[in-house]
Amino acid sequence: MTKRLRIYLPFARSELQAMMAYRWSFFLWMIGSYLFVAANFYLWQAVFNSSETGVLSGFDFRQMVVYILLAYAVSDITRSSSGWIVGSEVKDGSIAMNLIRPISYSTRIFFTDLGANAISVVTSAALPFLVVGIFFHDMVSLRLLPVFILSIFLSFCIRHFFGMCFSMISFYTTYVWGLQLFLNAFVRFLSGVLVPFAFFPDAARQVFELLPFAGMVYTPIMIFLGQYSGETLLFFLGLQVFWLLVFSGLSVVLWRWAIKRLTILGG
Repeated sequence: MTKRLRIYLPFARSELQAMMAYRWSFFLWMIGSYLFVAANFYLWQAVFNSSETGVLSGFDFRQMVVYILLAYAVSDITRSSSGWIVGSEVKDGSIAMNLIRPISYSTRIFFTDLGANAISVVTSAALPFLVVGIFFHDMVSLRLLPVFILSIFLSFCIRHFFGMCFSMISFYTTYVWGLQLFLNAFVRFLSGVLVPFAFFPDAARQVFELLPFAGMVYTPIMIFLGQYSGETLLFFLGLQVFWLLVFSGLSVVLWRWAIKRLTILGG
């Protein structure tokens, strides 16, 4: 098993090297991401300054700053490019050559995705975690750090396989750029990146927490903040595992259908 996995490690390394080869593109992307965080910070600062109580839906401004930083960091290190990768290979036709390689296509995409995210851990996500650790350490639960890391990995896997499922549309449309932009905005909203679930009505919040998107970002944040413990913690970890199994299984089924579609298009 270990020997088989070693075959795919070069794909993760090559993705790391590719990102570093285009340094300006990578750094500009990082700057754009930090500008997004800054915009969120000043937006919520204005909201809290206009509040008479200084507390909104259980959040004070200090807690909101921590949430903004964690939401950005978690979203960045669990993001998946699987949809973009498969969609672009379908569009330019390179998927045909990749399918005849003596390796698993889906496993190659997984390790490529993993390589792209590995560099995010030590670059764009490191600073927010460092700021939280230095200035807001009293608000996080370090004893749950191993559970948080496990939840982060589950989040990445959910997003990866969700992206794989969504990418199968490219076999029918051959171009998914617009759909991917819509999907990214959709996931950001329903995963709690833009607005914490606490600001929604109770009925909506309870539904959102059960959806797979919560397991992509919101659940790891709540674990790191110590908001989930005991049976609640086990429930939401189990929910992440459940959605991972759903999307990984669905991706296998959809992949088989897509391959048949690709064979038909190829004659």
